[in-house]
Amino acid sequence: MPVEFIAEIGSNHNGDLDRCINQINVAKSIGTSAVKFQLFHGDQLFSGRHPDMVKFAKGRELPHNFIPEISKHCREIGIQFGCTPFDLDSVRILEPFVDFLKIGSYELLWKELSDACVKTRIPLMLSTGMATMGEALEAITETTTVFFHCVSSYPALPRECNLSVLRQMNLNFWGKVGWSDHTVEPGVIYEAIRQGAAVIECHFDIDGKGWEFNEGHCWLPEKLREVIHTVRIMEEARGVGTKIPSANEKLQLAWRANPVTGLRGE
Repeated sequence: MPVEFIAEIGSNHNGDLDRCINQINVAKSIGTSAVKFQLFHGDQLFSGRHPDMVKFAKGRELPHNFIPEISKHCREIGIQFGCTPFDLDSVRILEPFVDFLKIGSYELLWKELSDACVKTRIPLMLSTGMATMGEALEAITETTTVFFHCVSSYPALPRECNLSVLRQMNLNFWGKVGWSDHTVEPGVIYEAIRQGAAVIECHFDIDGKGWEFNEGHCWLPEKLREVIHTVRIMEEARGVGTKIPSANEKLQLAWRANPVTGLRGE
């Protein structure tokens, strides 16, 4: 099966619905099968003892009235719409509109949030940054469809990615295993796929002006397009695993040197 790519738009919408729609269109054009946003509320994301953090987060919130418009547009152009809820209210708001939910690494152990997601019966993805294997496996639910390895650093260093753990994750999970990237390094993506990732999530921005871009973990369109193109070539070149002549080689067999029947022997 082809590797799936998810464009994680996150907060790079900049509070602008037209920018959201443009982000979705560009993500579709470069070959991703889904886009993902984040729904949080600053006053629930951080304690009131940290007013500066609350104010910062509130400035990056996804307006609620954008959600049905994003959902409608995704259906129209044929791309999946997912979102990460960061609180229980967000699960309720997203339920009528999304194709999948995703629990982020920082909320992985929050059972109440997990239970709320499961009750929707919407496919659920899990990101497992900072988790031990035991913690990650315990977080899997009956609706979990994708189990992401992740390193919760922004950006993450390739030497800290530990991608070989993807093989162990595949042995312990019935669904798809993926890599949620924070490195913006093509080689990391290719190695993640070699180690068994069936889904790749990349933080995505269209122009380097998104609210998250300067944090250093977001891909721009042309770089991600090239990675997706390369992966498709890799998939096409993989073949059937049996040493046999290719279709074009069969046309050349008559030219192979043969003293009895080959054209070179006549």
